[in-house]
Amino acid sequence: MISETAARRFWPNEDPLGQRCWFGGGSDFDSPERSAIVVGIVGDVVYAPLDQHPNFSSFYTPYSQFTYASRMVFVRSAGDPWSVTSGVRKAVASVDPDLALRDVQPLTEVVSGSWARHRFDATLFGAFGLAALLLSASGIFARCRTRWRAAPANLACASLWAPMPPKCCGTW
Repeated sequence: MISETAARRFWPNEDPLGQRCWFGGGSDFDSPERSAIVVGIVGDVVYAPLDQHPNFSSFYTPYSQFTYASRMVFVRSAGDPWSVTSGVRKAVASVDPDLALRDVQPLTEVVSGSWARHRFDATLFGAFGLAALLLSASGIFARCRTRWRAAPANLACASLWAPMPPKCCGTW
């Protein structure tokens, strides 16, 4: 079975059903002579963070013919996803008691986690931007405040020294 992205990528203008495919990586399907036949097309599954191109061309093979060291299992539930965790653990244990589940988490947490770095970066840059804004505003305020206090003296100085340009008396 292949994903919709694989079907569009490798057989863009033809029907992929019945086509033969092979791939390396230590699989049994590593040459045209030992190829697999596409028997179905399934929807895309997101395996990577959403900011990267998450829709890979995926090929699904029977477990007995080819497998990787780790597997992902998605379970859809109505309501609280944590409520089905113990049932899934029991079902897996009934098939193989030595098989352990790890990294069990709801899909909402997986999606949220894929954006965590970007959220942190945005928060950090926003905080630096706010600090820069406050620092520049306080500097402008301090500069204007000293000028406002000195304004009457500057006007008096300018009236005493009329031939001199106002800049020499400290006005701006």
